[in-house]
Amino acid sequence: KVSKSIGIIKRLQYKMPRSVLKTLYTSLVAPYLDYCNIVWGIDRSVVFNSLFLLQKKIIRIITNSKWNSHSKPLFYQQTVLPLANINDFQVACFMYRSVHNLLPTKFTEMFCHNVSVHSYGTRQKDDLHKIDWRLHIRKNTVRVFGPGLWNSLPRNMRDAKTISIFKVAYKTMLIGAI
Repeated sequence: KVSKSIGIIKRLQYKMPRSVLKTLYTSLVAPYLDYCNIVWGIDRSVVFNSLFLLQKKIIRIITNSKWNSHSKPLFYQQTVLPLANINDFQVACFMYRSVHNLLPTKFTEMFCHNVSVHSYGTRQKDDLHKIDWRLHIRKNTVRVFGPGLWNSLPRNMRDAKTISIFKVAYKTMLIGAI
């Protein structure tokens, strides 16, 4: 479905302005990259890589760049998150909702703070406890990957008052890191 949408946008490349092409991207392609990305996007498999190549292809079409031009500046120029950053964004939003009790209790019970694991007064006592993993596939689950991502965020971002403030701050950080 993503390839079909890319073909549509490719045919319109020289007939429409960039803003319209980007709107077509956000309406035809982005929903497929966003939908349940928190579940399937953590596993960096062959399907993930092929979708990322398609995303790079469409960004080159939107910006009217050469087929082999470097895509990182193009993502930054269009303020579009690459597929891996879309996954990080969704996991971070899930973690924000979990830490701030905006999810059902079943999800908030998945994570615990370091202070509940041990009573030492360390600097990381307010961080989420990272779960040990043995298999590589478990390392890529939200339960293991999420606390590490959450702990790596700056304190002022973690303490955002609302989810919308958090989303804007985190997306700005990701776009700046591209």
